Amino acid sequence: MVDLIRPTELDSDELDWRGRVRKSDIWLTLNAARDGDVDQLKHLIEQAPDLVSAEYWYVSPLHFAAREGHLEATKFLVDHGADITLLTLYGEETFLQVAEDRGHTEVATYLRHLMHRHMDASEETHPIHLAAKNGDIEAVLAALNGQPTLVNLGDKVGRKPLHYAVENGHRELISILIQHGAEVDAQGFSSDNRLGGFGFRPVISALWH
Repeated sequence: MVDLIRPTELDSDELDWRGRVRKSDIWLTLNAARDGDVDQLKHLIEQAPDLVSAEYWYVSPLHFAAREGHLEATKFLVDHGADITLLTLYGEETFLQVAEDRGHTEVATYLRHLMHRHMDASEETHPIHLAAKNGDIEAVLAALNGQPTLVNLGDKVGRKPLHYAVENGHRELISILIQHGAEVDAQGFSSDNRLGGFGFRPVISALWH
C-alpha cells in the first residue's frame, strides 16, 4: 500500500480549529483507519474521543476504513460515534457507495443495515419523494391515501417526503405531511453538504434555507 503524503497542516501538535484534538493525532487516526489498525484506533480514541469525528478536507476516518474494506475498523468507528451520514466532498457518495464501488461486500452490507435501521432508507426513490420535491400536494395525498406509511419512507439515503418538502419550501405540504404523521425529527442525508452531518433533520434544513 502506498504511503499517504502528510499535509503540512497535520504536521503539528497544535490543536485543530475546534480546539479539541491535536493535528498530528488526526494524521495518525486517518492512517490507522486506512490500514484497518483497530488497536491503534482504540489507543488514539481512548485518549481523545473527538478523533472519531476528526477530518482533513472533509475526509473522515470512517471514509478511509470503508474505502479500504476494513470491517472491524468500520464497526469500531461507528460504535464510537462516527457519522455514517457524511458524503464524500467531490463525488457526493455515501460511504455505502464507496464500499460497494470497491467490492467490499461485508462493509457495504454492514453500512446498508445501519442506514435501513437508523434512517429507514429504501433501495430507491419512491414517486412520493418526487411529488414532495415538486410540491405536488394532490400526488402526495393520493399516495398517502393508498399507503399511509409512505409518509415516513426514506429514499436510498434516508430522505423522507418531509425532507424534500422542507428543502424546497413547500409550506402547505409540510403541514399536510405533519398532519399525516411525518416524523419532524427524522434523520436523512441532505442535498446540501454544507449542513454538516449526523443526519439532516428537517428543522436544520429549514433553518439553513
